[in-house]
Amino acid sequence: MKSPSSFSIVIPTLDRPDELIRTIDSIAQQNFLPTEIIIIDQSASSAASDAIKRHALFSRTKVVLKYVRDIEIKGLIEAKFAGSGLCATDIVCFLEDDVVLSDSYLMFLLKGFEDNPEAVGIGGVISNPPKANWLENRFSKLFRTGVFNDPRV
Repeated sequence: MKSPSSFSIVIPTLDRPDELIRTIDSIAQQNFLPTEIIIIDQSASSAASDAIKRHALFSRTKVVLKYVRDIEIKGLIEAKFAGSGLCATDIVCFLEDDVVLSDSYLMFLLKGFEDNPEAVGIGGVISNPPKANWLENRFSKLFRTGVFNDPRV
């Protein structure tokens, strides 16, 4: 495996240019940056393309942008697969197009690999989920009991 300091981020997206920009903004605020960001855009519109390519993260740092716009790619899994095939690193971080990372998220992710060299995958925790409505709360309580109980939640 290459040094944990070398890693890629893959972001599949579909018709969410504003959210995608916020995600890139949050990556730009990290105290540790990826080697490359691979965006697989399945949108019919090119609304996100120009804004992403002009983003300061790519003009002021050495972070490489690989932007693929292909409406033939259908679904999240296929987009992640396509993105992972373009990675130049051994470590791949898959992000959603609407995530906003805490400032040290990527640093702690890589620290997980350093501390656990046998690890093949490491994930993060959502610390700021959106507020659920009353129906979601009822289903959540129902499915968080018995065999579905997870004390971490």
